[in-house]
Amino acid sequence: MKNLHEMCHFVRNIPFIQDSSSANDVWRSPDFLLKIRKGFIQDHAILGACLFMGFEREDRKREREKDSHKYIPFEHRVFVCLGTLKSNSKFHAWLMVFSHDLSGVSFWDVQENFHMNLEGRVRKDKRAALRKFLYAEKQVAKKEGGLGLDALGNVSKDKKKPVPKRKQVMDLKRQELEKAQLEQAQKKQKQNDILMQQQKEGEENRRKARTNATFQPEDDGRGDQDDQAIETIQLENLNGNIRLKNQRQMGEVKQSKERMSVLKEEDGNKSTVKGAGSASQKKTFTNPFFVYREDEKETAIAKKQEAEEEILRANPIAKFSKIDRFFDKDGKQVVDPGQLPYKTIEIIFNNKNIFGNMANQNPQQIYYHLHDKRQWYPFIKETIPNPGKQEESEEEESDGDTNIKIDEEELEDMLKLQNEEFIEKTWNQSVGSFYSAQILKEPIKKNRINRLLEDIFMEVKQGVEKARGKRSLYTKWKHDLDGINKKMEQYLKILEYKTTYRTLRVVQQKQDEESVAKWNHIYKSRNYEEIIEQWRKEVKIMLPLNTHLCILPMRFNYTESEKIKSAIVENMESFFMRRDNKIIFNLAGKIFNYPNRIVCVRLILGYSYCQNLDDTKKKDENEENKEYQEGEIDIQKLMLDDFDADDDENLDLLKKQKKAENQQQ
Repeated sequence: MKNLHEMCHFVRNIPFIQDSSSANDVWRSPDFLLKIRKGFIQDHAILGACLFMGFEREDRKREREKDSHKYIPFEHRVFVCLGTLKSNSKFHAWLMVFSHDLSGVSFWDVQENFHMNLEGRVRKDKRAALRKFLYAEKQVAKKEGGLGLDALGNVSKDKKKPVPKRKQVMDLKRQELEKAQLEQAQKKQKQNDILMQQQKEGEENRRKARTNATFQPEDDGRGDQDDQAIETIQLENLNGNIRLKNQRQMGEVKQSKERMSVLKEEDGNKSTVKGAGSASQKKTFTNPFFVYREDEKETAIAKKQEAEEEILRANPIAKFSKIDRFFDKDGKQVVDPGQLPYKTIEIIFNNKNIFGNMANQNPQQIYYHLHDKRQWYPFIKETIPNPGKQEESEEEESDGDTNIKIDEEELEDMLKLQNEEFIEKTWNQSVGSFYSAQILKEPIKKNRINRLLEDIFMEVKQGVEKARGKRSLYTKWKHDLDGINKKMEQYLKILEYKTTYRTLRVVQQKQDEESVAKWNHIYKSRNYEEIIEQWRKEVKIMLPLNTHLCILPMRFNYTESEKIKSAIVENMESFFMRRDNKIIFNLAGKIFNYPNRIVCVRLILGYSYCQNLDDTKKKDENEENKEYQEGEIDIQKLMLDDFDADDDENLDLLKKQKKAENQQQ
């Protein structure tokens, strides 16, 4: 298997267990799936991921490029995705691969012949961090030593490398944030000192009041006021303190107001730092007996978090409906080539960790920054000592992008972790497998393949003859060595090579160099639509005059002849129950052999018949349809692809085909 298309095709040829009621939480290992050759969709996805991880052709190709030190081996960029389908909202699994430059991702389906590239799914300023996260065990290349003492490292003087622009912006933002936090701490310290001073003065005044109340005469009429002076009611409400003051303590309130006004004037003279919010002023009630103090939100980050919390409180699912915008390398907005068949993506995992989607569930509307815990939550973590300030990675991308975005929340998280003794780190090292991998077995031998194909031909022909015989219809078959049958076998090969994206080559026959050169040119271009059109023209020339040829391609992932016969007779009855005069049937097939006794059986059932004289005269009158006299080919678009006799999902598709054919008749 030389490319990813062949690997996916190999996995698709293993039969699927479609009955959801028999789904089991126990997933099969790849070696067990290859042994029993039948499994659920997640088993196929894991096998496909294992095959992808062993794909080394791209690694050898990228090693020759200039930026090979930034290249991540293919095995570290392969993930299995779990989600649901748009068509039926059923559970599904597929593969995801990051591009070699981490600019986007590509999805590969292991059940249908589908793959799509999504560009711009990783932001430009996030690629260096994602590269370091995906390939954590990458060894840093050692610097080459000089001559003499420089080789020993005693007198080595490395030239200072220019600091990347992103790092400069990060340092400036970090300094601004640290300065804002320092000013905030100093301001809070001053407020605490003032409150402590107020508390001391209040205690002193209350002590004096108690002393004066003790030595006052009992009949001077101030007993109630002394009792009020002794009792102090403190109420805690919201985040401020509410204290009831009597008239004897009004002087304390006045002094407190004067101190706070002086503090506000000092704060107003200081310059504010960009990124940090202004301190909210303290507010007091008009009633002089009450003093109300409000919590201070002094940074822009706190205000941003508060706004997001308000949005989430109003709409808790707001974060799951956010649609990101994507841009390519030139800064232009990305336009996807089509729509994905997947409705949601919930889990992504590889041989290192499991990540849960914390954002929009639509796989086509989100970023894939797996290193960001706010977007993709890692289920496997490890507690390690805080390494402190480490040397910056040398992989920072020094591009000329002036619009560098810095995540202030990420910076704040980094500053919070500086004083932590232990931190939780996402586990991103390979985890050993729980099974012993085995080498794939050899394919089925060629003689056995030929016998299986003969048995399939015999069973299918008998089934069609018996079904037509019940309605008193005669069935005639063309010889297997007929030229049309040979061309039909060639069409099957074209379909197989189109699926696996292989290059076709033509064997030179009858010294026709020009024709062979033309075919080779078409095949090397891998333009399969042009190849099929060329094949159609050649078959059209071979047909007799006024002859119509209709063919139906089919594909099966098993070799049981009776099972294939039942699938064709029971579901394709409307195709071969034609009542035209002088109808002749064609049957061609080819078994494509793969390792571990995995096969792909491709069949073509066709029939040809002559047009009625009335229809021929009508065609002759129309000059635009003169080519019809040479013959006409009708290739059914609805293929019987991946059809399983035990699978009921294809019945709806076949019923639609029967209704369409009945309406035409």
